[in-house]
Amino acid sequence: MKHIDWLYQMFDIVVIGGGITGTSLSALLSKKLRVLLVEKNSYLGGRAATRTPKEWGWGDSTEYRVDYGHHMMAAGGFLEYTVHYTGADKYVNLVRVPIPYFYRMNKFYQAPVSLLQQIKAYDYMPLSGKLRLFRFLRFVKKTNVKEVIEKYAYTSLKDLFDEFNLRDYERELLLDGFAAGYQTVAEENKNSAADLILCLKLFFKGLKTHRTPLLYPYGGFSNLSKAFAKIVEENNGKVVLNTKVEKILVNSENRVTGVKLSSGEKMNVKRVVIAFPIYESLPLFDDETIEENNKFFNRVRESRKNASSLFLILMGAKTRLKGEILNTWIFVPRQEIDTHDTYMLISETGEKLGVAKGMKTVTSFAVLYEHGMNVKVLEEKIRRNVGKLFPSFNFEEVDWKASHIFPVVDGVARTIDWYHEKRFGPETPIKGLYVAGDSAYELSTGTDGCASSALLTKLTLKPVTSATSPLLASPKTAKAFKTLRLLPLPLNITSTPLTASL
Repeated sequence: MKHIDWLYQMFDIVVIGGGITGTSLSALLSKKLRVLLVEKNSYLGGRAATRTPKEWGWGDSTEYRVDYGHHMMAAGGFLEYTVHYTGADKYVNLVRVPIPYFYRMNKFYQAPVSLLQQIKAYDYMPLSGKLRLFRFLRFVKKTNVKEVIEKYAYTSLKDLFDEFNLRDYERELLLDGFAAGYQTVAEENKNSAADLILCLKLFFKGLKTHRTPLLYPYGGFSNLSKAFAKIVEENNGKVVLNTKVEKILVNSENRVTGVKLSSGEKMNVKRVVIAFPIYESLPLFDDETIEENNKFFNRVRESRKNASSLFLILMGAKTRLKGEILNTWIFVPRQEIDTHDTYMLISETGEKLGVAKGMKTVTSFAVLYEHGMNVKVLEEKIRRNVGKLFPSFNFEEVDWKASHIFPVVDGVARTIDWYHEKRFGPETPIKGLYVAGDSAYELSTGTDGCASSALLTKLTLKPVTSATSPLLASPKTAKAFKTLRLLPLPLNITSTPLTASL
């Protein structure tokens, strides 16, 4: 039998999904538990997977390493912490990414680091606007995380901007510049103010510790998932590819009893983690389980409506955007887009990040996408505006080119209706079932948010002494996390009780 080598082994927990959430969580859990990580694809990484254009089906080239989306990781954040804590850093090299650019009025600006840079920054902005912005950023740096959550979790960005009297220039810099890199939904009336503040705090921590807010795993983002998977295997866990979970088995007491694979085999296990967007999990449960947990699953159905996406054009470009390869992002606010209805996020990476050689680059352009939009219109919009910003760039001089709609790693957008306690997990009404990832309770954004969710889920699970031990009640519940005791982690990791708990 194909799965005989692991199917009848005893595991403490099954993690479904081999993306950043699933692999980082499995590495964390494998220190104390025997973990089985199940991934339906033939590769790890999920929406942050890295493959050659030929492997993606985008051309014949094998000379590029291309992420499915356009990922970077927060310097000094949860994901970097998890890489070092689990020991995965011996298998992956994190390199510093140059500070991203913000394009405005025919100039490219980088976030100022020194005091002199702050004074000279954003010369299109009047001094009064700079002073308002600096006051707001001073507040961001000084306020503690508990206060941020208590006051701003369900406050919109508009109300936050109004409170600090921020005007148009300051708002666009924060919304279409900074926030565009951390949150796909960039609407003042929808975004959670706390989300922006916490991400800004991480941004400044990265500048302080690494002189940049961004890092990248050399050679492609899926190298992170591969590194975590090696840790799982080292700790006597198992990582299985090309295997799909068809059903999560739940008994009449509303408790997980195992999983059924698409091949028909069943495994007995008392704990299961959904480590992929929760709105995709409904087919894994039978009608009786859904009916018994009707309120929970109605919320799951509703969450799909709040998933967010981008339209991407990716290519192996032969021409440069600005001369030298940027190896970072450029944020273009909607005021610079001729239709004024979307920002544009541009990425150009090359040999420094290990994704191409010589002067070749992986270049991508992304704009907001909503269901039903005409992708041909979006592609023409990108071409038209890139031509205006970078006249020498040639869309036709490429080794390969592809476009697709990318379900971003903000599985459920962090709006005021889907933030903090309004998100899922780590625990669920079904005993032994946990939710982690970008649909779940998290303390950060994107792939860093996935890692924060993995850490919180790890803390929810109490280790058992063996795979045959009875399920023990968790001493730390999701409610306990929401007391904010653990929230300072990304800001001052060494002073929190998390290290001791892990």
